Amino acid sequence: MRIAGRGFGRSRWWACAVVLVVVVLAGAASQRRSTKAGLQPTTSEAAPSADSATLSRSVPPPAPKLNALHLPARDGITTVVSLTFDDGVYDQYALNTLLPPRHLTATLYVNSGLLYEDGYKGKMALTDLDDLVQHGVEIGGHSVDHPDLTHLSTSSLRQEICDDRAQLRGWGYEIVSFAYPSSRSDAVTEAVARSCGYLSARVVGGVDCPDCPAAESFPPVDRYSLRTADAVEMGTAVAEMQQDVLDAEAQAQQTGRPAWLIMNFHHICDACNKYSVSERNLAALLDWLAHRPATTAVRAVGAVVLHGFR
Repeated sequence: MRIAGRGFGRSRWWACAVVLVVVVLAGAASQRRSTKAGLQPTTSEAAPSADSATLSRSVPPPAPKLNALHLPARDGITTVVSLTFDDGVYDQYALNTLLPPRHLTATLYVNSGLLYEDGYKGKMALTDLDDLVQHGVEIGGHSVDHPDLTHLSTSSLRQEICDDRAQLRGWGYEIVSFAYPSSRSDAVTEAVARSCGYLSARVVGGVDCPDCPAAESFPPVDRYSLRTADAVEMGTAVAEMQQDVLDAEAQAQQTGRPAWLIMNFHHICDACNKYSVSERNLAALLDWLAHRPATTAVRAVGAVVLHGFR
């Protein structure tokens, strides 16, 4: 009886082992089929995690492959187009694939207090910003929490503007550009932006309107109130955006002075928001910009402020 008992135990052990091997092999085959079909494995890397936007970073971000702030110099530029995107919403991550093939750059103004975490799942994470900086995007400040700055005390203004810049720099980004949330600014907010170490600050509007110039001048009238064309909206046609650029080029030619067209975007999506541009229309604009004459260039805001038209 004892011998029979020992034999039965060995058989049961081998049966369990065979079942375990079958399960492991089936799981591996299923994973290969999912990957081959273009499906994403169910892991923590399939979507940003809340931990990726914590207010600390154990290692610095990687060095940019295309540094939006420090491009090689180029002579003969008379018109510069700056593509600016506000709020750091997640659909703007499309820039990571739209910009590199066309060798173009952009400026992304983000709120350091509203990156991806519980409650702000439509925002980017630090890892997303790292990817964008690698591929030609300048990161700029947009305040910590996106309030109406004109309603704040001077001390609260410093917390929103200075702390925002300090946090973004602490994460390893070179921060020289600021945009006022909802374009709300006055003399006090301008003074605080300057005192916090920003080299420029942007509003929305002021050019390409009745009785307005077609583009910002360079040097600008006020570095802490950079003017833009009206924000691109859901109904803005590609031809309208192209015409803004043509008008800026005409201004440069007629006046003999450099013209700086700063364009303002928010969401990159198909009609998800009033202030949105479809990825298809944005790609069409970028294709067109990439083939403008050598006298027109696309540059990040910070690059223009740091180096001028080059």
